[in-house]
Amino acid sequence: MEVSSSRQQRKQQSSIKGTFMEIKAQNELFRVQLYDQFLKTTPSKQQRLMVAYDIKEEKMILIHFKPKVQHPQTAADYIKTNLEVLTKDIHPMDQIELHKQTGEMVYATLADKAMLAH
Repeated sequence: MEVSSSRQQRKQQSSIKGTFMEIKAQNELFRVQLYDQFLKTTPSKQQRLMVAYDIKEEKMILIHFKPKVQHPQTAADYIKTNLEVLTKDIHPMDQIELHKQTGEMVYATLADKAMLAH
């Protein structure tokens, strides 16, 4: 029969919490380094297109970003153009095709970045 004191359990919990906080800090550092690496590999004049779906208002929001400066670093360095379309105005087949193309673009981008990182 094993008996453990509450002092040992507290020590284990604080140890687990400390380990978790340490891992979280390492992950944050890794994320920042990875983001910096991606910014360096992205062409400075590249335009970006973001697509979001607002479930509450049932509309699709497309945002086109075009760089204002030579080497953009923040969102303020881009000209932003918004386009909002109600979901009911988009034919279901077009919605399916849009999701398919968006998925292919995301997959291709992730594959390229993974190859560069490897």
